Amino acid sequence: MQPGKAVGPGDVVGTVQEAKNVQHRIMVPPNFRGGKVAQIREGTFKVDEVVAQLDNGEQVKMYQTWPVRRARPVKDRLMPTIPLVTGQRVLDFLFPIAKGGTAAIPGGFGTGKCVVGTTPVFLSEGRLVPIEQLFKETGGGRSGAAEETVRLSEPLGVLTFDGERIRSGRATAVYKGRTSLLTEVRLRSGRSVRLTPVHRLLRFDGRGIVETPASELEEGDAVLVPRRLPLAPARMALPLPAQARVADPRARHEIEVRLAMEGRRLGASKAASLLGLTIDSYWNHRLGRTAPPVRLAERLGVAVHAIRAERASRAIRVPLEISADLAEFLGLQLSEGMIKSGRVVEFYNNNRDLRHRYLSLAKKLFGLEGVERHDPTVAAISLSSRALALLLESWGVPLRLKSRTLALTRSLAGASEEAIAEFLKAYAAGDGHFAEEGLEIATASRAMAGGLAYLFARLGIFARVTPKVLGNHTYFRVWVSPKEASKIFPVYEADHFYDSYDVVPLDRTFVSSIQRALGPNSNVSSVAIKNALAGERVGRATIRAWHNAVSSDSGLKPGLGLLDTMLDSVLLDRVEEVRTWREPTDVYDITVEGTHNFVGGELPMILHNTVTEQQLSKWCDAQVVIYIGCGERGNEMTEVLTSPRGRRPCTPV
Repeated sequence: MQPGKAVGPGDVVGTVQEAKNVQHRIMVPPNFRGGKVAQIREGTFKVDEVVAQLDNGEQVKMYQTWPVRRARPVKDRLMPTIPLVTGQRVLDFLFPIAKGGTAAIPGGFGTGKCVVGTTPVFLSEGRLVPIEQLFKETGGGRSGAAEETVRLSEPLGVLTFDGERIRSGRATAVYKGRTSLLTEVRLRSGRSVRLTPVHRLLRFDGRGIVETPASELEEGDAVLVPRRLPLAPARMALPLPAQARVADPRARHEIEVRLAMEGRRLGASKAASLLGLTIDSYWNHRLGRTAPPVRLAERLGVAVHAIRAERASRAIRVPLEISADLAEFLGLQLSEGMIKSGRVVEFYNNNRDLRHRYLSLAKKLFGLEGVERHDPTVAAISLSSRALALLLESWGVPLRLKSRTLALTRSLAGASEEAIAEFLKAYAAGDGHFAEEGLEIATASRAMAGGLAYLFARLGIFARVTPKVLGNHTYFRVWVSPKEASKIFPVYEADHFYDSYDVVPLDRTFVSSIQRALGPNSNVSSVAIKNALAGERVGRATIRAWHNAVSSDSGLKPGLGLLDTMLDSVLLDRVEEVRTWREPTDVYDITVEGTHNFVGGELPMILHNTVTEQQLSKWCDAQVVIYIGCGERGNEMTEVLTSPRGRRPCTPV
């Protein structure tokens, strides 16, 4: 648009590219008289700034105001004639929508698809965070509203299932709402989750994956749960006890240098104040008279490799990340160890080799010499070190009531697979029972049972958990079948194991199609075909054999290949119980780009976050869909969903 050109109502004088597929057109308002462009500018503007001025004095801005109850003037109304295929049968069949049209979807408050606040979310950094805590950490809850959505400026890394495998995903929003109904789904493996009745879980119907509301699941249904949780290798620094003293000579020298630099830059008094020090402490640390606390080193960005509890106590080395050796030490400590009086770290076991290994690791990792003793019923290793007790506490090792408060130490779930394997082998050596029917680990801590299940899943090992009540206490047994345990425990090495969990229920008509597709090769799998037609579940090896045997012309090969690939990441768990009851409670959810599901739960599960908006963005054949929502408490929101037509899912922009 150039100055001097005549324009009238509805003419475009400029554009703003708001998003990749959304262009904002700046138009002359319909109530303007029009005229010639006297002045127009190009650049960056606020929406209420003038971008063009006409010769009659009228000013064009990027926004227009218009009375809501007065119809906008139009030259012509084009009747919508092309249907919008949403991919949602209930919409396309009962409530068809035309492209260019408008539709309203009413719904009661709290009818979203959410989980209760205590449900953990497994982040791609390896942390398990209750979803309510995640909501608060990302800025939620400040408004006090019963319903609230927090849009994340920096997406959270999560794990998600994309229909073929579990992979990394991005959560872009965290939601809090309210519900009056809850549904609990319990699976055969001990997994359970509480969620709203309409929250969907991924069910395998014998041919493919069907998203099914929780309240509609039935006993015996096969639900997808994670088998392997892949995380990208990442170095995660271990926390240090802030109150401990720096015992590393190099770190102390670096602290002295940086304190001197800050003193010259700001003055001693101001530097001390900004660092949270008294002026006396500032000079003592700057001149090297006293050992500075770890918190000061962290504020100054100085790496610490050795600490002590008090100024004159014995120093210990500190590992900076979870190595295989450290993971093994932690496995032994968490299984059969305890911290006494906050000063003595002990390990109890009658196995001489385990005790000597513990002594060796303590020397190698921390530079500590342990003392072995023999009590009436058990032998023990004692490490007298307040600094080590502080260090273990900072990693999450409990000082009191260990049996019931035990949980995974920080950063362990995000460690390398090698380190996780060493932890699990050490933990099982200390507190596991290697029986013919499989590995059993008992614990009084629900959190530890869940944490162990997540660690096994990091290695592609499926673990189940069963509770047992003894007296007034509940204990948890973590079970791993011989087939799964053989992946890291040599004691279970064998040519073949059968696992009743690692089987797939197939639809009989699907099996019949496979039988016809196999043709002359059907005799090779005749027994498996006969059993499957009789309703028996099929093993993984059989599915792989069928995939290799069917011809490419049959059309079944891609589906069997996808099923085989999918079973590398997931396993089909059976529903044991579904119950729904009335209970007003807060519920939460996260929005995951593209896949709309995430890994979470006290034991690893795949939890869905699909709502109508996200289903439209995933399956509709439109290039742009504008979604406008209005909550009961006035929390209006707008999404512009875009997609290359019929090729890839739309995503909010």
